[in-house]
Amino acid sequence: MMKVNVEKLKTTLAKVKPGLANNEIIEQATHFCFQGGVVRTYNDRVSISCSLPEGMEVEGAVKAKEFYDMISKMPSGEMEVTEEEWLIKIKHGKIKVEINKQSAFLTIIDLEKLEKWKALPEGFEEAIKFCSFSASKDITIPYLVCIQVKHDRILSCDRFRATKVFLDKMIRKELLIPASSAVELAKYKPKEFCVEEDWIHFRDEEGTVFSCRTMKTKFNNEVVEAFFEVPGGKEIELPDNFHTVVDRVQTLVTEEFDQDKTITVKITEGKMSCKGEGSLGHIEETMKVKYKGKDIEFKVHPNFLIEILSHLKTVLVGEKALLFKGDNFEHVISLE
Repeated sequence: MMKVNVEKLKTTLAKVKPGLANNEIIEQATHFCFQGGVVRTYNDRVSISCSLPEGMEVEGAVKAKEFYDMISKMPSGEMEVTEEEWLIKIKHGKIKVEINKQSAFLTIIDLEKLEKWKALPEGFEEAIKFCSFSASKDITIPYLVCIQVKHDRILSCDRFRATKVFLDKMIRKELLIPASSAVELAKYKPKEFCVEEDWIHFRDEEGTVFSCRTMKTKFNNEVVEAFFEVPGGKEIELPDNFHTVVDRVQTLVTEEFDQDKTITVKITEGKMSCKGEGSLGHIEETMKVKYKGKDIEFKVHPNFLIEILSHLKTVLVGEKALLFKGDNFEHVISLE
């Protein structure tokens, strides 16, 4: 019999949940796999491994959704865990549970063989999250669905906008991280990385390993860097309350996935407007701005824009693009 802290197990399972698949296209992709004191998940895109709390020494695979729902509704404290060949038994006060299990065989990644871990720069997770907004969803151009980490910068582009973040430390290896994986990875605050042929592994302070498949493609730096050239641009001072307006108009924006949310910003002579709309309706707010020139209109993720506005108060307006430039980042939006 083992005694396991319910809250610690709940936290551990929540950490590996993003590695689960919605459907079991790959066997055990919808399971928690307990092996050698570690719980793993794997969905062919990412794999997440985390050490189990003290006492949780079971071996086998269980259906993740049902097991997590059951554990998350347990009262706090310690529960007693025992196992038989095809069963995990749990007793917590008057609660008795028997869960069917099967043999776990998720051996896609051998954690013990991972060597040569290298330190990541401070703020790495914020940088990849920031760049993920500009990555493409068009798989026909594979390198654009990735975020490139190379030397002292991180790059992303979707042919209409591009983001560059400067790091305070050089990374010698080039990393191509699929943006969909980067969004989840950013939540883990990774401190180290390790590269294999098909995988990039990241490890946080607690030893959780987040592994994502990399893509066998070449990032076209020449094309992406060209986006940041805005010749003959004129600087516009943005309204003081711009971030408050953006936050207000996003309230009616509805999309299935947060990354797909956008608001519309329009700049005309002496005026700037923000508009957010969704299934319930729309909201628009207008502000004064010192501007003379052709009308400008662009779409942008509201939270991303709010983050930009926390670092700067001006934007460079060129004939073909807008450039937001902060101390350690650049973001450009095409106007063509």
